[in-house]
Amino acid sequence: MRPERLFRAAFLLGIVLMLALPGSYHLEPSPDPESSIVARVTLGLRYVWGHEVLRPLALTVAAFAFLNEASNAVFVILATERYGLGEIGFGLLLSIDALTSIA
Repeated sequence: MRPERLFRAAFLLGIVLMLALPGSYHLEPSPDPESSIVARVTLGLRYVWGHEVLRPLALTVAAFAFLNEASNAVFVILATERYGLGEIGFGLLLSIDALTSIA
């Protein structure tokens, strides 16, 4: 099977699975449409912090993101200084890494 067909099939499967989810997921209008972005972000953070399931999930995702970026910072130094890769070589290395992650 060609990769394009596999991608389309996976995309369609995701749409079907999302449509099969029970419940109503309609956007509720903001109580105050004139509120600032800071007020909206603060409201969202308070909601996540007060939710017993979302709080540990958000903290875990944040920790993984921080550690991933820390490892990427060390990876750049390792690839360029230790292995002598230039810009193109490092770009190819990242591309191969991305492709293996997808596979």
